[in-house]
Amino acid sequence: MMRRHLSLLALTTLMGGCSIVDQWTAKPLPPAPLEQISAVDFLTRLPVPPDNQTVAEAANYLLAPTKYHLLLGGPFCPPEAPDIAAKPISPLGLKPAITTIKRALILVAGSKTRLLIDEDAKSVTFAYVSDPE
Repeated sequence: MMRRHLSLLALTTLMGGCSIVDQWTAKPLPPAPLEQISAVDFLTRLPVPPDNQTVAEAANYLLAPTKYHLLLGGPFCPPEAPDIAAKPISPLGLKPAITTIKRALILVAGSKTRLLIDEDAKSVTFAYVSDPE
């Protein structure tokens, strides 16, 4: 008899707990307006077409559907950007994948590079990852 009361008590407590949990159930946030999402965060497909041999060609292909452009010179552009752009596409960028344009640009350029994005000027450029010393 006591065991049955404990089971009933546990069930009642559990049901009461569920009703409290239901009051606090997380609701999904509404999606962000599209104007707040950067075009380089949209999805794309890798690899790039085989006629794209250099990082610059692949980057221009990936950036074509966006309003962004590849920047390879100017006062705010890293000096190594043209060198990175002239290199062949990294093997990381040749594997089939669906990823963001931002990540695809990094994969195409290689693991030793980083991406610099100017949202206001809609420009993208590359720089080497600095080694911590």
